[in-house]
Amino acid sequence: METHYVAIIEKETKSDWGIWFPDFDGCVSAGQTAAQAVKEGEAALQAHVDLMLEEGLELPVPSAIEKFFVRGDLSEHFPTLVKVHLPDRTKRLNITIDEALLKRIRAETGNVSQFLAGAARERLKNLHSAE
Repeated sequence: METHYVAIIEKETKSDWGIWFPDFDGCVSAGQTAAQAVKEGEAALQAHVDLMLEEGLELPVPSAIEKFFVRGDLSEHFPTLVKVHLPDRTKRLNITIDEALLKRIRAETGNVSQFLAGAARERLKNLHSAE
């Protein structure tokens, strides 16, 4: 499942494009272009949300983007929406895995499913950061 949160993109003279999220204090990122800032912001927001969920914290209700539009010159900062993936209901899955690898996983954790899901999330995050 995915949802969208408001992001504010800013550009100051002699600076990269910055991006921050009004619904998440301290979640910021930047890029050399506005598009790169959005891409980096999406990764930062996903990491922030994943950490909040791991810690059992409740996510804020997404703000309405309309409240961030202002009349006049929007050349220095403007709102946009950034998607984030949220956990969905769990799905039972039958997989094949090397027995020795499974033993190593069980030696490290009591919850094989949670371990594999976490490893998959980490791998997906690394795939997207390499792009």
